[in-house]
Amino acid sequence: MVETVFSANNREEVFVLPYTPPELLVSKSQNNSVFDGLSRGRGTPGTLQPTIISFSNRFYKHRLGWMHPMATHQPLEYVDFFNRWWEKLVPIRITVTAPDREILNMAVLIDNFEWQMHKTTDILYSISLKEYKFIN
Repeated sequence: MVETVFSANNREEVFVLPYTPPELLVSKSQNNSVFDGLSRGRGTPGTLQPTIISFSNRFYKHRLGWMHPMATHQPLEYVDFFNRWWEKLVPIRITVTAPDREILNMAVLIDNFEWQMHKTTDILYSISLKEYKFIN
């Protein structure tokens, strides 16, 4: 089972997603440039840009058998978690692991968080996260 965990303030608060979003998008880019040479353009490597992670999903009101056993929070508790740390202007950490390896582990800032209450009282949401590098 692939596991997605969000934590804040050195694991002061930890939230396990009920399941890893099937369409988790990880986007990496580099700010490369091109200059004109004598016979053609030449590419030059630029700086790496922060990684962007985005996905849409659902927090279910009722517990379903295939959900992660540690995902015990109610839908609005997840919403409160993201809103609380977003408003504090504090990075949070996302960790995605498979049984045999770590897929993703990075500090992130919440760029965008949208949610809506479904008629079943599930929460439909989408979130966009941007990599945060601590300055040493």
